[in-house]
Amino acid sequence: MRLSLLLPREPFPVIFAQTMSRFLLSWTGKPYEIHWDPKPPLSASHCRSGEFWLVNIYLNAIFIPRADPAIFDPVKQEFSRSLVWWRRWPQRLYVDIATSPLMAKWLAHAGVSLTPALPQAELMLIVPGNHKIRLLDYGEKTVYAIRKSGFPANFLEREIAVRRQAEELGLPVPRVKTVAGDGAWLSEEYVSGTPVNRLKDPAQARAAFEEAHQALKVLHRHTFREVNANQYVDLLSTEAHTHIESNALITPGSKRMFFQTLDALVARIKALLPAGGNRLPTVLAHGDFQPANILVDADRLWLIDWEYSGRRQAAYDVLTFILESRFTRGLSGRLQRLITQGIPDGGLLPDFSCYANGWQDSRHRLLYGSLFLLEELALRLEENNNPSFVQLDTGLNILQQEISHCLK
Repeated sequence: MRLSLLLPREPFPVIFAQTMSRFLLSWTGKPYEIHWDPKPPLSASHCRSGEFWLVNIYLNAIFIPRADPAIFDPVKQEFSRSLVWWRRWPQRLYVDIATSPLMAKWLAHAGVSLTPALPQAELMLIVPGNHKIRLLDYGEKTVYAIRKSGFPANFLEREIAVRRQAEELGLPVPRVKTVAGDGAWLSEEYVSGTPVNRLKDPAQARAAFEEAHQALKVLHRHTFREVNANQYVDLLSTEAHTHIESNALITPGSKRMFFQTLDALVARIKALLPAGGNRLPTVLAHGDFQPANILVDADRLWLIDWEYSGRRQAAYDVLTFILESRFTRGLSGRLQRLITQGIPDGGLLPDFSCYANGWQDSRHRLLYGSLFLLEELALRLEENNNPSFVQLDTGLNILQQEISHCLK
């Protein structure tokens, strides 16, 4: 999630200062003083004993004015090529200007003073994220993923656990180097690549997706387990109910709508469960299998960002991808087409039989699609039940509306 979206959701300047102070003390053994300036001066001369960093909320990047151009490779890989054709030239121009030594300070939206200065800061890039902040050290070819201060530990804990398992199975994931003793951060090998949806060649993008999918299937096979479907649905329902009830940002009226939607969705799933086949195939899922998390560079590929990983229905990852569920608006229509039409010839995933029986039948697709909505709702409710938030993600209310459309 870009910084431009994080700022309305949470007090990010305070979270950033607390997070980086805690990490730098743990990493270097030295105390650091960090201050966020919402209106950065064009001259950094006032920061005499430390270093002044520029903040660009659209490039989701924090860097010093004299940064080495090489550190911006991840930014350029992600943002230089817009998904909308007519935006590509101006967007690429903006990225080039906003990262240039002469112009970066003019396009910065805020600044950070960091005291004392970090050695070789010109080779470092700080990238804000949904649950963690990453420090990319180009010089040491290492990335530090740091849990945001005040955020629950479970997302990073899940990522660490599944990353270790994925690495043991030979999946294309950045190698974990170190995990802090308190689990508040990890270090991993530095990787940089282009997300598959930013690739110019559609054939290359399709081949990269298939390679990533085949890698995930290795994890799925090794973690496959059948569970009692009713118990699984009840567990998700209980977790979702708890998160709705305890979330102080959801108004009483909205809570009633969430409860109604949740209960209706659970009732539909249970009505669709076969009387004699109450077993559900589950796997350890990546949890966020979308184009932005599949990186390609030359002949290499990486699967990144495993913080949403967890045990879910076997088809969860591929449904996340083909339904483009991280773009919440319009999800009900995309799911409806999948249920009524199935996977079209030439689609990304023409065969779902490796995940569960009955994908050729619309009733089974309705069952697994409805279960997918319940899994998504439980995950988004958990994510938004965060005491650090001052505003809900807009996507949560949109998801509730999309599920209501599906139920109709």
